[in-house]
Amino acid sequence: MGIFSSRKKTNAIEIDNVSNYPIPYVIGWDMLNPKKKGFKNFGEIYLWMALNQLYSGISNVAFEPDNDYQYNFTVKSICDFMESNSSLIMSNLLYTGFIVVFYDNKGNYRLPYTNELRFDSFGRVINHSCVVIYSPLYQTKRKSLMMLIRPLLELIDTLANTLLSSCGTMGVLPIISGNSIPANPKFKQELADAMSKEFGWGDDQMKYFLSQQELKVDSIDLKVKDLELRDNIISQFKALLNYLEVPVDLVIGDSTYTNVEFARKYFYDSVIRKYAEMMLKVARALLTASEEFIPQTAINYRITNIAGIDRSISDRCAERNAYIDSLLKLDAAGIDVTDELEKVFSDLKHDYKII
Repeated sequence: MGIFSSRKKTNAIEIDNVSNYPIPYVIGWDMLNPKKKGFKNFGEIYLWMALNQLYSGISNVAFEPDNDYQYNFTVKSICDFMESNSSLIMSNLLYTGFIVVFYDNKGNYRLPYTNELRFDSFGRVINHSCVVIYSPLYQTKRKSLMMLIRPLLELIDTLANTLLSSCGTMGVLPIISGNSIPANPKFKQELADAMSKEFGWGDDQMKYFLSQQELKVDSIDLKVKDLELRDNIISQFKALLNYLEVPVDLVIGDSTYTNVEFARKYFYDSVIRKYAEMMLKVARALLTASEEFIPQTAINYRITNIAGIDRSISDRCAERNAYIDSLLKLDAAGIDVTDELEKVFSDLKHDYKII
């Protein structure tokens, strides 16, 4: 074949996957688009500052086979799928309130496609060949975290847009009066359009206007400062972080280094570990659904790349040494612990390779 022969085009080599359906389908309403004309989408910015912490956190969770099954195809496939799709799985849980993973008898695993899910009258997923785990909120109210967050985002939108508008008007409402100003609606509309578009504090606007007629300009101070918009925005952003269980100290940088370290440890020990445990249950259920007779303990997880959370080889050795001391005492008492000692040695070799 010639070098320029036509060949079937293939997709790029994808390291991870993208969602098979758009966000509005998942949410059920277009939460991230403000309805009011001229409103900027500030709520989405604050939302993603919080969500990025969750996505970054779950990306540091590694799913790995037990030593005895590290070369098993099914176990390895499930671990690879859960790890490479952790962000999408997290997204599905946040937006829908549950995690669904489809499987087949050939060891293929995937997330659902658009409109593929089927539900019964109780809101339970009834598709065949899939594993489902529901969040507590979905179990009790058939809702997800993102379905309840809309009022908070709308409040942030309102406060931030009010702050933005006050920057253009300097918090002052002008009143222009004069004996010779026509009072017909058309003139008033043209004057209002000119004042709002051509005059102001923007780079392309006039800072003053000239008139051949005698005019009187009064102003009403809107007391924007009394609204404490910036403080209120920060306050609502903190509420958003608390709602998503993201420690404030990790996002808003007005805390000490020690507080940030404690916040990070709490975040991974409590929040990320909670989501990792849910994903682990899904992974183990997929293993049980396979045609192989493999115990669920063949799959586990660990948190990596986080100082103070990710255990080093010295930490693991210290734990093993304590266990070995106990085994040696049992051995001295005449109890055969040969198999247990070999298992500890095998675990240490495995830990040393993956760290």
